[in-house]
Amino acid sequence: MRLIAVADIRELLSELSQEDPTLTPERLHQIGNTFFAGLALEQQDPAAWYMAQKIALRRAQLQLDSQKHLDSLKARKEAIERELETARESGGLTPETVKKIEKELNLC
Repeated sequence: MRLIAVADIRELLSELSQEDPTLTPERLHQIGNTFFAGLALEQQDPAAWYMAQKIALRRAQLQLDSQKHLDSLKARKEAIERELETARESGGLTPETVKKIEKELNLC
């Protein structure tokens, strides 16, 4: 069984970045996950394969949670903007008050 050295991984990353200088961190992560999962299967190491899959799953869950949070913030901002527009149209707020609210909520 051959242990993978940090130097081996650096060499692989260097080769990949030279082949494709536009390589994104997301794509690099996918390549790394495939590499380590393949290595675990090649070495018949179910514990390493399981950990690689567990890490990939956790990362996907974090990305989903992050996107949900961003979507929630966007929806809240849109709701506040709608409320402000309704208040403007009904004459319930002065232009100065609207500007102050927008500034506090970083809407402008």
